[in-house]
Amino acid sequence: MEIGVVFIILLIIFLVTLNNISSHGIFSDQKPRFKITKIMLSKLDWSIKEYRQDTGAYPYALSQLVSSNSDSWMGPYIKEKELKDPWGQPYKYLFMGKSIGYFLFSLGEDNAIGGNKSNHDLTSEASLPLLRLGY
Repeated sequence: MEIGVVFIILLIIFLVTLNNISSHGIFSDQKPRFKITKIMLSKLDWSIKEYRQDTGAYPYALSQLVSSNSDSWMGPYIKEKELKDPWGQPYKYLFMGKSIGYFLFSLGEDNAIGGNKSNHDLTSEASLPLLRLGY
């Protein structure tokens, strides 16, 4: 019985140490936030696509997915609260012209460009061709 208690204590120490040295520790809530962000970026891509089909143009800002004065606008395409990532920061949207399209991303937990591990940026799937072009 004493061996079992010692084993459990050593296991707890190991798990806490592992969690402290890992940026995506087993007790971390970052993995679900990353998954939610990827899902929301896909949803925003879809909303931008619907907007473009209805109006014939890309939105100049994500806010146009929520409300617009355009006669051909058939939205809202997304809820205003969905324009923020799980860290409470607005998704970044750069319209690059109608021949190129747009760049849509989240800066992640640190809200700064670049980063690694838990601080890396997340980019929408529709933005990936732009990345291959050097944007």
